[in-house]
Amino acid sequence: MELFEEFFPSYLDDIERIRTNTEAEQCNFGQQHSTETFDASPDPSSNTVESNDVPLLHQAVQIDDQHLFIQLLESGHDIDALDTAGNHSIHFVQSETMLELIVNRHPDGQRIVHRTNHEGFTLLHRVCSLRMDHKTMSDLLKRVIECGANVHQLTKNGESIAFFVENCDVLEYLREFDIQLEVVNQNGETALERHLYNENVQMARALLVRTHTSSTFKQRAHKYLNLMLKKGRYFFIRDYQDVLEKHPELTKALFDALYNHSREQASRLFAQACRNEIYFIVEKFLDFDYNLNYNFVYREDEYDDEGSPLLRLISPRENFSNEHLIERLLQKDVDVSVRNGSGCNALLALALRYRFANGSENGEKLLQQLMKRGASIDSVDFDGNTALHWAFLSGRLELVEVLVRNGADFRVKNNGGNIPLQMADAVNQELFYFWS
Repeated sequence: MELFEEFFPSYLDDIERIRTNTEAEQCNFGQQHSTETFDASPDPSSNTVESNDVPLLHQAVQIDDQHLFIQLLESGHDIDALDTAGNHSIHFVQSETMLELIVNRHPDGQRIVHRTNHEGFTLLHRVCSLRMDHKTMSDLLKRVIECGANVHQLTKNGESIAFFVENCDVLEYLREFDIQLEVVNQNGETALERHLYNENVQMARALLVRTHTSSTFKQRAHKYLNLMLKKGRYFFIRDYQDVLEKHPELTKALFDALYNHSREQASRLFAQACRNEIYFIVEKFLDFDYNLNYNFVYREDEYDDEGSPLLRLISPRENFSNEHLIERLLQKDVDVSVRNGSGCNALLALALRYRFANGSENGEKLLQQLMKRGASIDSVDFDGNTALHWAFLSGRLELVEVLVRNGADFRVKNNGGNIPLQMADAVNQELFYFWS
């Protein structure tokens, strides 16, 4: 460092900034891995280079300072110096002009692009992971390939450049060279799985469309729906629902792969979709008519006690536009006696639904279906309330009428000693007396 201070004082600020701010992701090619790191070591620092271990030539390349790079070479710095991860300065190239400079200065010439680090990464792997303006990226990528870079080369973990591409335009360019999109690495992970896990949505969408007809896709696709749903309803609808709607064959392949891999996992995902009100997923499971466990109880945490998929659909948190799904689910092998944490079964939950939502012309139809499945019209919750108690309490006289026509008992008292009519306000009590 003293030598550098003597001969290049004007660069001290830049070098100090790089020394203190070098990010680990730049040193391991900017990749945030999903389930495994580049290195099998349990120590996460094994995949990064501490800033004080980065050779000065690497730092000059990283800031794309060609003048500094030349000065360092002329002062005796080794052009083949490696950092602790085995990276050569070529691995940090940010522009076509810097690439040309290194190629012209290095005795190997263009063959330098084949250099790999300890993990088997080449310059091409690095360039594919960069995020920069389109022209700079295109020019650099084109030149690297012209220098002889092997677009099919895998890392030591068995990963193709498709694992590291961050841009759909780059992907389309590389497809001209028939790059391998379906490689499975040594951890059993595909490029699509990597991008889904890292929430690189545009790349994931592109790979979903381009790989779903392959045999590899069918073998690995049981993992993909879970990854698409992991952030919940809003993000699934925003990021992926439209691509599944436009490509029904892709949708069928995803669902088939999950069900064929594990009935239990498919049942769990169905229950999760009911809980999170992802009705596109719910509807597709029903469309494809799998032999699921439609009573699978999915819980987000220990406080999540709302019960079975049927109870989830009857008692949504936000979106009540799902009666067609309730009706379809009731045609499956569902247990209408399952209760949630408040002691409500499906019939009681249906009565409560109309306390918070507008009445529906399908309400009576759903009630009839529940009774055909064995639901007791006078079943009570933990407070002793029947569906008729809740109907009076909510002021839904049309629901009262439906329940009465189907034999609801006016005489049942709840734990507070009240019969159903006593739950109504005075006005509704008068209206009921007049109506009856």
